[in-house]
Amino acid sequence: MNFKADEFLKLMHSHDLEWGGKSSEELVIERLTKVQDPNEVFEWIKQVKKARIELSDFMDFIAITGLRLVEAIKSYNLIIKLSREGKLSEY
Repeated sequence: MNFKADEFLKLMHSHDLEWGGKSSEELVIERLTKVQDPNEVFEWIKQVKKARIELSDFMDFIAITGLRLVEAIKSYNLIIKLSREGKLSEY
């Protein structure tokens, strides 16, 4: 049976169904944790860093610390904040 997208959406809504996808955080975590070959993760990190240069330091931070994404974001933002306030050396 070949459905069109609008027919599919109508069926979903008529049965009170919702599309349940993964958040970007879940996708990153899944990508980093469900890999057999660690070199595959490092290659992926290199690709991200090349495609999104502004994420380069953050990707290094995640790879080096092994923190979960939410923890890494909070920690990275704290480092930036303390650095701007001139207080980073206190830690």
